[in-house]
Amino acid sequence: MKPYKFLIIPNRKKDTGLAVTKRILAFLQGKGQELYVDPEFWEDTKSFQTNPVTPDQYDSIHMAVILGGDGTILSSARKLYQYSIPLLGVNLGRLGFLAEVEPEAATEALEKVLQGQYSVERRIMLSGSILNQGREKTDPFLGFNDAVITRGAFSRMLRVAVEINGRYVETFLADGIIVATPTGSTAYNLSAGGPIIVPGAQNLVITPICPHSLSVRSIVVSEEDEISLRVESEASPEEEEQERKIMLTIDGQVGYGLEQGDQVRLSRADGAIYIVKMKDSTFYDILRRKMF
Repeated sequence: MKPYKFLIIPNRKKDTGLAVTKRILAFLQGKGQELYVDPEFWEDTKSFQTNPVTPDQYDSIHMAVILGGDGTILSSARKLYQYSIPLLGVNLGRLGFLAEVEPEAATEALEKVLQGQYSVERRIMLSGSILNQGREKTDPFLGFNDAVITRGAFSRMLRVAVEINGRYVETFLADGIIVATPTGSTAYNLSAGGPIIVPGAQNLVITPICPHSLSVRSIVVSEEDEISLRVESEASPEEEEQERKIMLTIDGQVGYGLEQGDQVRLSRADGAIYIVKMKDSTFYDILRRKMF
């Protein structure tokens, strides 16, 4: 059988001296696997016969092993999304909801991968764009967890008008609003009182942040729905520019400035992210172990 082509994605801040990365590389090298790394890491790992990956090689990668926290997986997912590469997360962070394999069990998990004892879970992503008066202000963007509209430096409420498939739903007065995928439902959405949605579900959830009404609740929509959020700030024209800043944040990692009247359009992206799961672990096991 031909060797797997593994792309190893380390995180220098989480993996001191790349100790865990090198242990994984040594294991896979000993198993005769074909190893690739970002050119940034090649000098540190070339003794393990790694190859510096080039953009034209992504299509041939069988699996990416991502070492870090959930944030490392989120950024890697947006980067690798178009190539449909299964992602195996090794948790070097705190919670590790996406990176479910602990460092001490990494080689055991990879042994199971080589023996075919794993499954791949399909996860949907968000696709979005920002418009003003019908014209796009930014290139389209992708999100794995969520898209969040909040105010910047000052804690002043926002008005955000929500439409679904072009039909007006409500204008929410709140600290902000979250649109999350099932993967992101256990992140900011959960902290804001939104529901947990099983990862394989084909839904999006809209959750106001600290709404100015006790009757406001999250709205779960289908993967076919298009969501539109229009920003209507509570700030007056006389207030300082700094106070009126509004931000759209994607996965807590990528930010865009918004102005009053801007419209954020969000829907399920074409394609999917594929997360490698060990057969002896379920979403409910992880939920019980890491959340409850």
